[in-house]
Amino acid sequence: MAIPGFDDDRLKALIKTHLSASDTIKDAEHLRGRSVNLREIDRAFGAGGRHIFIYGDRGIGKTSLAQTAAFQHQSSEIEPPLVACYKEASFSDLMATALQRCVQHTVFNGSKRDQETLSVGPSFLKYTVQRVSDNNLELGVVSVNDALSAFKYLIEKQIVREPVIVFDEFNQIADDAVKLNMANIIQQTSVQGVGVKFVFCGIGQSLDDLIGTHKSAERYLKTIRLEKINHSARHEIIQTAFAAAGLEIDREFVIRLGIISDGYPHYIHLATEYILWAMFDDSETVSFCTSDHFKKGIYDSVRNAETSSRLTYDRATKKYMDDYQEVLWAFADTPVLERQIQEVYGSSYDYVMKTRKKEKLSLDRFRSRVSMLVKDRHDRILSSNGSGWYKFTDNVVRGFVRMKAEEAGVQLEKDHYSST
Repeated sequence: MAIPGFDDDRLKALIKTHLSASDTIKDAEHLRGRSVNLREIDRAFGAGGRHIFIYGDRGIGKTSLAQTAAFQHQSSEIEPPLVACYKEASFSDLMATALQRCVQHTVFNGSKRDQETLSVGPSFLKYTVQRVSDNNLELGVVSVNDALSAFKYLIEKQIVREPVIVFDEFNQIADDAVKLNMANIIQQTSVQGVGVKFVFCGIGQSLDDLIGTHKSAERYLKTIRLEKINHSARHEIIQTAFAAAGLEIDREFVIRLGIISDGYPHYIHLATEYILWAMFDDSETVSFCTSDHFKKGIYDSVRNAETSSRLTYDRATKKYMDDYQEVLWAFADTPVLERQIQEVYGSSYDYVMKTRKKEKLSLDRFRSRVSMLVKDRHDRILSSNGSGWYKFTDNVVRGFVRMKAEEAGVQLEKDHYSST
């Protein structure tokens, strides 16, 4: 209990309020660096008949943006429904879940909770209650027209007003027939003026990655390619949490943590959380983040980062571990995502090896290591376009690589924060 005025429970409460390494952010006050995106969504919804598609890298904050926007625009009587997409999901599954979550928060208020059966629509939309804690929505939605009829009924009868429904992980949908039906309902809710708004989230580099050739819905979608958050937003996350705890942190640590995170909110929230715990666990009362607190926070962050990134890194570096680690650190050294071998070798790799006080591999051996890192046995941690340019296959793994470098004492983008 080295932070004045804080016990274990109070620090947990502060972290839950100001940091969201695992939980989704749902309010604009805590969603840093996305004000422009929220304004885009607000204007798109204000135009009428338009839905939102948010896409980008894994871990970039798509769901947090989607849910924050949904809470801003959802009428207050229900929480915005969140529908998780999955590979085997049928169109009927997705629509049934969306309708169920629209209904279940609204139809059992006051005296209605005592009724055993409550019909809320046509024969294919019936909500029955066996017990207050055991509700069951019977839905026979099988077509786009069924879903449209159900939404129209719920809205016209004011069972729900202006629902905003978030479909998360839309990239999981593999069936083209499901994608086509989703494209059709996007189009028809707009054409028929059904007062429901959809927000879709998916991992991808373009809208084509997610909806394929089903272009019928494109004119009714506002698409947002979500990028990394800027340095100002990264710093604000850290400084706000420290200020709430009445603690100070040196500007250099703030800048370093912003760089290490590579602009991925998850890593900023995660590292800040563990730095605070490192300070809390200090044997002395503290009010200022020291180098030891910072290093301990990074060390714990690496060990508590998401399993998939850690496993990819471990598989990539399992043979000649130092060689492969140092090559990866060099490729992650600058903000540039796609780089050529010779440029990396002559600048970033040179810096990494000097920092490590080790002799460089020859250029041929360096090339050999890079060529192995694009193979399955090294989890394809790097990808090549075939013209001598390489990048990380998954950019959120690139952020983890930067954290590993910092843990080992290699400060990437050194020139950036030294001159900031």
